[in-house]
Amino acid sequence: MALESITNESTDRGSAHARDRLEIRVYTDLENARTVWCELQAAAVMSPHQSFEWVAALMAADNKTPPQPIHIVAGFDGDDTCLFLMPFVIRAHAGVRILEWLANDQGNYAGALFHDAFLNQISPGEFQHLWRDVLGALPPVDAVHLGDQPNELEGRQNPFLVLPHINSAEPGRWFTLSADWRAHYEERFSSGSRRELRRCERRLGDGGELEFIHAGDAESRARIFEAMTAQKRAHFEQSGIDDFFADGAVDDFYTALSNTTNQPGSLSLELFALASGGEIIATNMGVAFKNRFYGLISATTAGPLRRFAPGNVLFQRVVDAMANRGMELFDCGAGSDPHKLRWCTQQRPRFDTISGVSLQGELYARALKARLSLKRTIKQSPALWPIAKEFRRLRGQALRRLNGART
Repeated sequence: MALESITNESTDRGSAHARDRLEIRVYTDLENARTVWCELQAAAVMSPHQSFEWVAALMAADNKTPPQPIHIVAGFDGDDTCLFLMPFVIRAHAGVRILEWLANDQGNYAGALFHDAFLNQISPGEFQHLWRDVLGALPPVDAVHLGDQPNELEGRQNPFLVLPHINSAEPGRWFTLSADWRAHYEERFSSGSRRELRRCERRLGDGGELEFIHAGDAESRARIFEAMTAQKRAHFEQSGIDDFFADGAVDDFYTALSNTTNQPGSLSLELFALASGGEIIATNMGVAFKNRFYGLISATTAGPLRRFAPGNVLFQRVVDAMANRGMELFDCGAGSDPHKLRWCTQQRPRFDTISGVSLQGELYARALKARLSLKRTIKQSPALWPIAKEFRRLRGQALRRLNGART
């Protein structure tokens, strides 16, 4: 059955609409939820990673066999206005049924979609009550793991923070963008740093014409994406990081996303490159959503021109392009690249909701919290994180040699 409904007359949100009956509907088919989802997007507090276009593209590229069961929970008031939408999947791991966000394989921020008015009205206690109703509308699960949620949603506390959670290892980072972005740049970077970037730009052009490319057609998109994939895979191999491009699903996802029609309230995939003498030496990809730009992937050449920081030169060009486009916020996502840290003035702390529902799920939740706490401790330690990265690099080299010997 594609749609199930339950009615909960006791969920009170403390407003005029809150006195009406709140109806919870559970969609088990993505297409059946399309209309409700897309209508909510216009008034929802959310990131592009919760948009229907994003999730649909990830689902289309999903190569898991068998497919995991999806459960999209939506809440409606007495006027049949959708107030929230929570897209879930139930994943089985070692016999434990785990409730997770649907299509959370890519992107920096996960979570639910909340109507702006509903977010203003819901209290912590009321949300806890609502969450029990949501769990009651779903098939039985053993544990809940809802990762990568921002602590704040446009200046208001994320309602999920009232549930058991653990802070993420790294926050997202962003800065306000305007047509006068150069004033921000000059404030954040010393005259010596700006002079060095100009020197790098000149040196990058010594080998031929330096060209900034903002992909506008399928051919340029394919060219940039191919270069970005090659650059990123070379970095993964050198650093010992698992190659998420290996199975082709990520390629399929971004291909599907690039074909999305940019209607009001939807997103558009933006691809940029810097080329020297016709050779792409740096790439950058992100999504424009409403009045904000969200960075996704950046990569640079492994060749000799890498020492002239082509990624930093390209990043400035991307900022300029998005400012001219009218974007008001530039979100760099999670990460600690020094150049991006210089640009960003704000942090977006993130957290994972983790709890056990059954005894078996409680054991799973405790183990997961311990593992994520250790990861956070290592990543936040100036002494431990370099050691961990070097260990990862050496481990990757050893695995490649082992795989080479086997073949």
